[in-house]
Amino acid sequence: MEQEHRIASSLVMDRSTRIKETRRFGKPSEVHRSQHRFNGRRCQPWTYVAEWIMHVGFLADPTHSETVRAIMRSIRDYAIQFTGISVADGWADSDETMNALLDRATHLVLLPRSAQIAPWMVYAAGFASGRRIPLAIVTEDALDGILSSATPLRADAVEMYLVSERASWEQRHRIDLARTRLRGRDRDASAAVAAAARGDEETVEDYLLVGMSPDARSERGVPLLVGAVRSRAEGIVQRLLVAGADPNAACGHDGTSALCEAASMGLDTIVGILLAHNADPNRRTASDQTALMLASSQGHASIVRHLIAAGGDADLRDSLGMSAREYARLFGKGEVEDLLARGASTDGSLVS
Repeated sequence: MEQEHRIASSLVMDRSTRIKETRRFGKPSEVHRSQHRFNGRRCQPWTYVAEWIMHVGFLADPTHSETVRAIMRSIRDYAIQFTGISVADGWADSDETMNALLDRATHLVLLPRSAQIAPWMVYAAGFASGRRIPLAIVTEDALDGILSSATPLRADAVEMYLVSERASWEQRHRIDLARTRLRGRDRDASAAVAAAARGDEETVEDYLLVGMSPDARSERGVPLLVGAVRSRAEGIVQRLLVAGADPNAACGHDGTSALCEAASMGLDTIVGILLAHNADPNRRTASDQTALMLASSQGHASIVRHLIAAGGDADLRDSLGMSAREYARLFGKGEVEDLLARGASTDGSLVS
């Protein structure tokens, strides 16, 4: 038991990525009240360490000790670090335990004894305001003065509040890391399109995180989506479409859309992804060619099936007066020519 409660130091990265140094009491899978005391038994610490940078500091009147434990147990599976101290009467702003908690915390939750504002609450609220740390207070009373900017919560709402804050914190952390990784690189659309064209999914994600539009274009007018198709990067294509990229965006110099590019290259999966996001199978290039014509000329029978099933018109003609079937015949793609002659059902199967 003595060994179980021994204080173990856990060295982690600096505050911008993790918390500098955290002390863990007891087993990592459990929450324990440490028998170690500070400052004449004024404050009693509890802590649980998770592998995440968000660190919640609980400051509670001793009457709320069990409430704090219950909240800690409820959030320990959400990748949130936390530390709690019980603040007794006679607290002073020189209290090293509280100051250590405040220095570590990214979020603060106060649990006062009553609506009456205690000095330690004012101290913590001032710290939170100065450091721009989210502050919540478990109370059913109206907050005013320095506490007016805090979020009032019922005890049973703290878990959901912190889970929501974790999602926001995670997103802010990802954005900060993206900015760090992009430091020293060009931040224009052409650089993003170049990353997509070489299949660099992480860098494209970084550009999106720092605010790059999923419809960004290079100086030559090539959309991010087309660049991703050219690198056969299914993950980037999916990510851009989920982020709101126009599935019909086309290159400015020749009008080639992502679907036309994928159909010409024989990229079945990407064609399916684009069609699922409402790419137009009859969108034309600058020379009036469609994805169906391009797939037919290359003999990509499975893609021809998909395009016809999605509404691709086999009777359309390009600026040379050629149809998809005629391109199939010209390049000796007999299977595709036969498929186009017979048509396809709405599920992509041949019509007999």
